[in-house]
Amino acid sequence: MKEKNLRQRLTTTLFLSMIYLFGKRLILPWVARPKTPEAISGLREFIASTMGDEAQTVNLFSLGIMPYMTASILFMLFRSIFRQNARVISQTKVDKSMAVAALVIAVIQAVIRVMDLKLNVPKAYYLQMQILTGVVFVIGAAIVIMISEINKKNGVGYFSVFILINILSAMVINVLYSEKSIDAIVKLGIPRTAFLGALLGFYFIVIVVTIIFESSEVRIPIQHVMLNNTFSDEEYLAIKLNPAGTMPIMYTMTFFFLPYYLLKFLLKFFPDHKWMLIIYANLNLNSLWGILLYLILTAVLNYFLAQIMISPEEIAENMKKSGDYIPEMKPGKETKKLLDHVVFKTSMISSLSFAILSGIPLLVQYALKVQSPLFMMPLNFMILISIELTLIEEIKTRFITEQYKDFL
Repeated sequence: MKEKNLRQRLTTTLFLSMIYLFGKRLILPWVARPKTPEAISGLREFIASTMGDEAQTVNLFSLGIMPYMTASILFMLFRSIFRQNARVISQTKVDKSMAVAALVIAVIQAVIRVMDLKLNVPKAYYLQMQILTGVVFVIGAAIVIMISEINKKNGVGYFSVFILINILSAMVINVLYSEKSIDAIVKLGIPRTAFLGALLGFYFIVIVVTIIFESSEVRIPIQHVMLNNTFSDEEYLAIKLNPAGTMPIMYTMTFFFLPYYLLKFLLKFFPDHKWMLIIYANLNLNSLWGILLYLILTAVLNYFLAQIMISPEEIAENMKKSGDYIPEMKPGKETKKLLDHVVFKTSMISSLSFAILSGIPLLVQYALKVQSPLFMMPLNFMILISIELTLIEEIKTRFITEQYKDFL
């Protein structure tokens, strides 16, 4: 099959994005809706809105990108852990298996989602309409899986484009319907102007720091055997200052999402189970334990994902085989040790920075005892900026590649 050019890829992504937006506007008329939309606060709502599962509306794509993304993350984790065995499995087989896994997750999520909905239908047809609603959800999830796969092969940005749409939609809702929470904060004696000024200043810091971490890299000089010229001094191994990007946040979302839905399902049958209720209540960013768990999980995942994505052992082995080496470092174990140290240092710096940037507003929210979507916005900005910069870099790379095609 002929490789699509950049213009065709951008057109494909734009068309698929329009399909996604159209599906989100196909409201299920028999499902009761809240009288007025509410702003998003708390981790569960944040995860749902980011992945497309909005509480305000029930539509064809109500399950959003979460089933596909969860399956993708689980498969990525599996392939990283069982790296050697994963190499012998074809990409086609992996894609098919991941799609099946995503559908299974979609069915489970649909069942739990339907149990939470109130339907405007006669009691005689209630069960049938619940089943129909669940089927519609799964069909919607299957369409999202399909357009994500198409975008992966023929577009740009993979499924992150749809996450981008969800985040922008969530941010608009947060801004439009945050007045009630601002009034609650003002009643505590905090001047409105001072609060909003401090908040906007903090947002600016988050945006700047995220851009710096996503754009910066550590450069380790390398030398080639039997190569001695002017350009050899310019050779280097680049490691991003934030190697894992915002993937730790995405993984943390998944780790919160899975037990949350499992507990939500089990509590339907065991509503008075003490420990289930305690864990369920704390799987949120409105509780101190939930905040601490989120920060710890993000920091730990940041380090392990950096190790998986950079893979110092594999880089050191490949350099040894190709004859490349780091000046004053022996190939092999010594090189791996240096790379391990660099990855550890960069991941710890980025973990600490992002923990502070996302933790401060959450702890302030907890201290004030006021739930406001405005305190969740730093997380939105981090993911949004990371996706946008990655998307820009992909488009730039494809554009440059096309310019040199005639010379290759």
